[in-house]
Amino acid sequence: MFISKLLYFLSIFGLVVANTITFISLDEDARDIYSKHKLGCKEGDHGCEDLKILSVPGLANISLSLPRGWEGNFYSVPAGTPNRTGMLAEICSQGFENKSYFDVSAIDNPNDHMGVKQFWPANDQNAEVSGCITFPCDQTYYHPDDKQTKRPTQSEEFICTLGNADLSKHPHLAQYHMVYSEEHKKWRPMSAPSVPGADVSFLAVPGVPAVTRSTDAESSTATHTVVAEKTDATDEEDAADEGVTSVKKQTATPTLTAGHSHSLGDTVAAKHTASD
Repeated sequence: MFISKLLYFLSIFGLVVANTITFISLDEDARDIYSKHKLGCKEGDHGCEDLKILSVPGLANISLSLPRGWEGNFYSVPAGTPNRTGMLAEICSQGFENKSYFDVSAIDNPNDHMGVKQFWPANDQNAEVSGCITFPCDQTYYHPDDKQTKRPTQSEEFICTLGNADLSKHPHLAQYHMVYSEEHKKWRPMSAPSVPGADVSFLAVPGVPAVTRSTDAESSTATHTVVAEKTDATDEEDAADEGVTSVKKQTATPTLTAGHSHSLGDTVAAKHTASD
């Protein structure tokens, strides 16, 4: 109780370091990201707020600052369409032993194959990955009370991919397709295929400023940049070993909204629980 109150007061004065989730769009479709905190929060509890709707343009990335201790989920809908639940990226940040637990859940809407894809810690060399490049797969929760299988992490930065990449047009996006390497016994980015004539007009090339894609984001204070492609072979190998990507960091200010609730229960801490 004392620690929770201390974190709450520290957060008021901006002394609690926030987590960051970077949503990466792998296709040309714009999406709105909704969040729902866990059920059972009492008014004034730290880390129980819903976050304002976040707009993610196609083929862009946007990062969201997440309060420490926040527990809940994120899902996407096509931009401008009614809110409805989808494939969920779930997180319990700074939970047991101050570690963050995460997963991708298909329990609420297993038919959403256009939204959340994969979800993983961005700066954890031994990070595991939840979710699928192509659904269904065995890296996603489909049934209530499925046991947590992904190791928790100390990482405060996460990556969540959205949509289906057309690698014939955008081969660099293969770096955001995470696959398990039996040889290395860890998750690694898929190698980018060599596709003649692929569109690289919006890539950030070393020595050349990155192209930016700006939108009227009335529901967010975030800014956008395209994803940078590593072209140096050594850098690519380093990135693969660490299971991370060179995403330029931006932030979005969390803002309270009303009327959202979702039962994460003890999903990411022990067993998976479906929502109401």
